[in-house]
Amino acid sequence: MRKQVLFALPALFSASLAYAGANKIDSFTPVNGENATADGMAILQYHPGQDESSVLIILNGFAPNTSYDFQLDSPTQGAVAAYDVLRSDEFGNVHLKFKFTGNFSDADILVYNSADTYFTEDELRAIGSQQQ
Repeated sequence: MRKQVLFALPALFSASLAYAGANKIDSFTPVNGENATADGMAILQYHPGQDESSVLIILNGFAPNTSYDFQLDSPTQGAVAAYDVLRSDEFGNVHLKFKFTGNFSDADILVYNSADTYFTEDELRAIGSQQQ
């Protein structure tokens, strides 16, 4: 038993190094009629050598089989959106890794259910904020 624990420790350590310096959004708040059980988390990490940000989004409890758009809203970089990239499965779960040029590690994430590329307040479905 002791050997198993010792072998697991390096794996845990290397996984934590992969997200060192990353910012985390611990939860999403559903709004405007999205399922009350909707929640999620996100990890935003800047890679200065490539001048790009990796964004990992995991959502659960959203409307099943639904397309969502998302927007990163950064106080330093402004807003950037991705359209038609989130699609929930039959259980309302979404898992996505995406890259943007620039440092968006300080961004909040807004999730929309929009019919076009112009988001309106009533199309907003969830907010993931770093300001807890």
